[in-house]
Formats: sequence, structure tokens, C-alpha cells
Amino acid sequence: MRFDEYLFEKQTITLQYEATDWRDAVREATRLLENAGVVTNDYYNGILKNHADNGPYYVIVPFFAMPHAAPECGAIENGFSLVTLKTPVSFEHQEHDPVAIVLCIAAKDRKSLNEEIIVQIMNMLDYEPSIERLRAANTLDDLRALFAEIH
Repeated sequence: MRFDEYLFEKQTITLQYEATDWRDAVREATRLLENAGVVTNDYYNGILKNHADNGPYYVIVPFFAMPHAAPECGAIENGFSLVTLKTPVSFEHQEHDPVAIVLCIAAKDRKSLNEEIIVQIMNMLDYEPSIERLRAANTLDDLRALFAEIH
């Protein structure tokens, strides 16, 4: 299954979320995963600890963060959530702040996250209009149209 199909099937998407800060944005992303039964509440705390220990290395390109925690921090199965922010927020990254798109990833173990899924995400980021179109998406149909162009 493609990661975008997963997002729609599991209903792990929030568009134009009004986050108060990066922690709130991550909390919304992990809440979606919790509601889908993908992670426990501990996963959010794992991401916060990961950020405290390693900084915002998961802000991988301008406007885009891919927060995650170790599987033992509460990942029950592999999954993804997507949160777009109405107003971008700082994730404390020197080059790529502010962040407007949060794609949270959970993996049940260190080997199970399908490389093909990561390639799909990287292809999305390589598609030039992706970031702006994700930022502008107001409806699920907007997202479906973007993902249809990418694939």
C-alpha cells in the first residue's frame, strides 16, 4: 500500500491545523496515530525525548518535518499521519524553519518500515510543487489530486 492510500484509509490527516508551537503540531500528528491504533500515548513522549536528545534533525527540507521515535516508545504497527499547519511554526531548525507540514512516521520495529514507502515519500518531496500544494490543501480532494499527479 502506498503511504498516501494509508493516510486516507486510516483517516490520519488533519489539514490547516492551527498549532500553538512545534510540540502541539507533533501532538496532533501522534493523536491521529493513537486514534488509528498505531501508537500508544508514549510515542509522543518518545518524539519529545528524541528532539531533546538529538535536536530537530527530522526537519529534512524547508517547511517539512518527519518526526518519529524508536519502536519501543509505543509503536504498535507501521503507520503515518499528515498534518498541515495553517500557520507554520518553528521546530528550532536553523535552516528549514518554519515547518508547515508534519508527516509523522511510526515503525513497529527497526526493520519493518518498508523501504518502498520511504522512496514514495522522497519522490513526493522531489516533485517540485508538492510542498506548496500540501501547504495550500484545504480538502482531502486537494490531497488526492496532488498524490495522483505524483504517482
